Amino acid sequence: MKGIRITLAARTVILYALIGGAWVLVSHRVVNAVVKDPLQMVTVQIYKDWFFILATGLLLFLYITRENKKRKAVEENFSSIFEHALEGIFQSTIEGRFITVNPAMAVLFGYGSAREMIESVQNIGRQIYVDPLMRENFIAELLKSGAVEKFENQNYRKDGTIFWTSMNARLVRDQNGAPLYIEGFITEITDSKLAKDALQASEDQYRRLVEHSPYAVAVHSQGLLVYLNQAGVKLVGADGANELYGTPIINFVHPDSRPEAMKRVQELALGKEAPPLEEKFIRKNGSIVDVEVSAYPFTYQNKPAVQVIIRDLTEQKAAEQAIRASEERFSKAFHASPIPTCITTMQGGRFIDANDAFLKLSKWQREDIIGRTAQELNIYKFDSREKFLERLLKRQITQGEEDKFVNSLGEEFDVASFYEMIDIGGQPCILSMFHDRTEQKQAQEAIRSNEEKLRAIVDHTQNIYYSHNADHILTYMSGQTKNILGYEANEALINWKNFLTDHPINQRGLLLTQKAIDTGEAQEPYVLELKAKDGHRVWVEVRETPIVRDGKTISIVGVLIDITERKEAEERMERQLAELTALHAVATASSQSNSEDEIIGNATQIIGGILYPDNCGVLMLNQEGAMLKPHKSYRGSSREMINEAFPVTKGITGKVAASGRPIRINDISTEPAYIKTTSGICSELCVPIRVNERVIGVLNAESRKFNAFDEEDERVMNTLAGTLGTAIERIRLFKAEQNGRKQAEHLRDTTLALTTTLEPKELFEIILDAIQKLLPYESASIELFNNGHIEIVAARGLPTENQYIGIRYPSFPEKWAEPEKMREPITVPDVRKDDRFKKLEGTEYIRGWMGIPMFTRDKVIGFINLDSSVVGFYTKEHAALAQTLGNQAAIAIENAFLYKSEQRRYQEAEKLRLAATTIASSLNLKEVLDILLRALKDVVPYDSASILLHEGEQVRIVAAHGLPDQDRALNELFPASNKLLQHILADNQPLIIADAQLDDRFEKWAASGFVRGWMGIPLVARGQVFGFITLDSITPGAFDSDKAFLAQSFAHQAATAIEKAQLFESLQKSNLELSQAYDTTLEGWGQALELKDKETQGHTLRVTALTLKLARRLGFSKEQLVQLRRGVLVHDIGKMGIPDSILQKKGSLTKKEWEEMRKHPQYAFNLLYPIAYLRPALDIPYCHHEWWDGSGYPRGLRETQIPLAARIFAVVDVWDALLYERPYRKAWTKKKIINYLREQAGIHFDPEIVDAFLKMVQEENKK
Repeated sequence: MKGIRITLAARTVILYALIGGAWVLVSHRVVNAVVKDPLQMVTVQIYKDWFFILATGLLLFLYITRENKKRKAVEENFSSIFEHALEGIFQSTIEGRFITVNPAMAVLFGYGSAREMIESVQNIGRQIYVDPLMRENFIAELLKSGAVEKFENQNYRKDGTIFWTSMNARLVRDQNGAPLYIEGFITEITDSKLAKDALQASEDQYRRLVEHSPYAVAVHSQGLLVYLNQAGVKLVGADGANELYGTPIINFVHPDSRPEAMKRVQELALGKEAPPLEEKFIRKNGSIVDVEVSAYPFTYQNKPAVQVIIRDLTEQKAAEQAIRASEERFSKAFHASPIPTCITTMQGGRFIDANDAFLKLSKWQREDIIGRTAQELNIYKFDSREKFLERLLKRQITQGEEDKFVNSLGEEFDVASFYEMIDIGGQPCILSMFHDRTEQKQAQEAIRSNEEKLRAIVDHTQNIYYSHNADHILTYMSGQTKNILGYEANEALINWKNFLTDHPINQRGLLLTQKAIDTGEAQEPYVLELKAKDGHRVWVEVRETPIVRDGKTISIVGVLIDITERKEAEERMERQLAELTALHAVATASSQSNSEDEIIGNATQIIGGILYPDNCGVLMLNQEGAMLKPHKSYRGSSREMINEAFPVTKGITGKVAASGRPIRINDISTEPAYIKTTSGICSELCVPIRVNERVIGVLNAESRKFNAFDEEDERVMNTLAGTLGTAIERIRLFKAEQNGRKQAEHLRDTTLALTTTLEPKELFEIILDAIQKLLPYESASIELFNNGHIEIVAARGLPTENQYIGIRYPSFPEKWAEPEKMREPITVPDVRKDDRFKKLEGTEYIRGWMGIPMFTRDKVIGFINLDSSVVGFYTKEHAALAQTLGNQAAIAIENAFLYKSEQRRYQEAEKLRLAATTIASSLNLKEVLDILLRALKDVVPYDSASILLHEGEQVRIVAAHGLPDQDRALNELFPASNKLLQHILADNQPLIIADAQLDDRFEKWAASGFVRGWMGIPLVARGQVFGFITLDSITPGAFDSDKAFLAQSFAHQAATAIEKAQLFESLQKSNLELSQAYDTTLEGWGQALELKDKETQGHTLRVTALTLKLARRLGFSKEQLVQLRRGVLVHDIGKMGIPDSILQKKGSLTKKEWEEMRKHPQYAFNLLYPIAYLRPALDIPYCHHEWWDGSGYPRGLRETQIPLAARIFAVVDVWDALLYERPYRKAWTKKKIINYLREQAGIHFDPEIVDAFLKMVQEENKK
């Protein structure tokens, strides 16, 4: 539109210029010619100009009106086209917003109107483009080329569906070439795109099929090869298809085949297809290949062409040749075969051929049978040929099936028939083969007769004869099988392994049989235990021989000789020998064993190893005779069962122990009292073990077999139990005598050991050691009574010992007897069944337990606990021995505690003395208060404590330890009218509260809600209470009168120390004020000197600040800095002795004047030295004019002879003097001063001080 306005304006200007020019030229000439009077000429010229303006204005108006009508018509035409166009038309910004769209565009994108689409689409790249990257590519192309044609893209409709569009667009720019907007047309191409994609997919699929086709596919156009697939490349023998393109197709055809090939090419040019035809094909290497070629017209790359499909016939020809050769070989083999064979047609059954063997069997001539049927010749009999054919087709005829065969003489005999369907020259035929079984049947009949005779002989022997195959399946069993095993002969034809019992001896037989099968060699005879039909066991001796054919064992034949009676006799002898061996071994072991456990363990191993391996062992009665406990050597049971104790009222073993009589059970499932402890047990035998007619235990044996024990076993077990009882009695008597002697020795040693220490912890360890020597335990502990509770003070053997030390719990007099009445040890057989026992975490292993009371002077002070994982471990004998030790332990513990108490009193007194000394060592009130509370905790332990001092009607917390919010509590004020404080104030004595939470007078100051036990102690000086110490504990009743006495003693010394510290602080405060007055005076002196010496104002204060800053960096202490400051303030105090005429002289000083000036450091020394307060500050006033190289004054000191303070000040003084303007010179720049200081380092100044100063200045400059 802007282009139209520019064009109209240009035309208007041109028109105006032409009319104006013509008017001026023509009217000027006319006026000059007509009017001569100048005045009239002017008038005429004016009218002429006005006429020109009116005329041209009118003309321009008419022209512009006409042009506007034209433009409006064009715009209306464009608007109509825009509104009714079928294509989408749009204008959009480069950023991605639509400026305008036509209705077709809105419909295309699924919007109700153009306005809706413009308002809805805020980002074209994300809302319209499926792939925003395509939008970026589109914009890039527009910016590059200015226009884009046929830009295909996937777009979103309003409802989210995707469709394809094609777009033509251009970029509109302004006069400067800057992009204004994009305008263009959009057409939907979804259908054509899909059709194009489908076509492309189809072409791709066809190309893939062609590329992977096993046949060669070629395309030639105008007689030249333009395409060849991989199969074609392989057929030609080329390296690739490209090298063949452009080759005349006729070059690949053999000259003999070319005429026909050229004829087919001409027909193809007329649009006809060429049917398959065999040709000779020439390969690249010149070799000839037989091929089958078919061709048809084809369009390739939009040009007419011919597609040729070539099939290589090489393999087919070779196969056909092989078939012909095979047929010739078959014919020769057929006629030469010794097997009677003939061929008949499937339809009709007529003979086609028969070999010589068939003619010999049938006694027919070949010419007599060819073309005739078997029915016509009556050669072999069929019930129905149709049924025969049906069975043959369904393959229901068994190969080798027996048939009746009749020869030409009418002789009938049996044959084995074999039939196979074959194809000869495309005709279905039957190949029939026959085997004459006449001689075989005669031989079988002879064998059957011999077998019957042999079976009669075998069945009347006393042995079983058998045979089985390589898979151990029995194929024959003789008649004696019934008598020996109870099976009928045919009933026993199963896998012979099924007859075997689980006896270990049978494994050897299996291995030998398998070896005979594998090697084909007979093995040595072996013995098996078999299971008869009725379940009884049969022993047999086996002798067997392998039958081998073609190097492979096909069967085993053998004989089973019944040796049951002999084996039972041997077993009886072995059993008697085993019993005698066991009895002798147990007797020998009993005489040689040194302990009861050793006797029982050896006997169990012997009996179990020789007689009863399944389950065997000894169970012993406890001292009370109420519980049976398996000995640890028990065989065949779990560890849990061995650790279990069984009451004599339960189980077979309990019955035997209670009654004293043996019990033998052949089937434990019939016995209700049986307790199952081992799986698989079927029978049991249990006998009592006696000592002096008293049952002390039982000997038990169990078996996984039913009826495993008989009277003989019972007799042997009783004998063994008697031997065990006698041996145990001997050991017990010997052990009792030995234990008595050892116990006496241990008690004597323990008594001596208990007197070696008065330290409770060491004493507890000695007690536990002594007990372990006398009484075995797995874990032990010592408990002492403490304020109605029992506390564990020592332990050994517990899982993690330290976690039990210090545990306290009630003494439970309602469960146990009153402590004063507990005079004898307490034994608990099984703590799991006694609810009186306190079960602590980690002690689940404890079963047997004994508690030994320790009492002295008729008072029980605690217990010694002994633990065992064995039920009923501790006996009355243990208890009697333990009590003696318990009494001795009680006396030793009491003595130790008495000594400890006395020692504690001494330590408390010593702590009081040391605390007093420590408190007196400081005069700082805060330190004194802190030391006081720390020292007090050593004397009287507490959880938190505070010191409160009077301030009028209030008290202030001035020190505290252990408070929850200690920083906040310090310096907090509370009313002195508190009832507890008033009570202490009135009595002037400590006040104890057992439980502060139950006392109404207790106020919870400073977050003291946790406090239970509480004590307040007055601080008294010169008869007046000036403060209080309060001690807090989280434990009720934590403080008593003894602790109150100690705290009061401590408080007396603390009060003196506090008062002294307060007096010192007051004095120190006065000294500080005096010191500040001195320092103020010194500053005044410094300012006076500045005025006197005409120094730059502020020099003293500046050098003071800078000197102190450098000194801090060099590590000066706080006290050193104080003296340093004073020295700087009066560094030129000596100039007060120099006449003003010299100080204020403007010109140079004379030599004599310089000598006088250099005396001012000495004047300073003389002035300040008598003042003790300023004597430590003399280094700077006296020595700051000394030089590092020794050329300074007043004393000519050098290097480190010069005090450090003076060396520091010398550098700072020169820096400030040069940095500021003086009456006699201008100020220097910092750079010049720094260079000067570096030059004078090692001459005037200490080099290290110069380096430190310049580094400090550099850091300040950076800041």
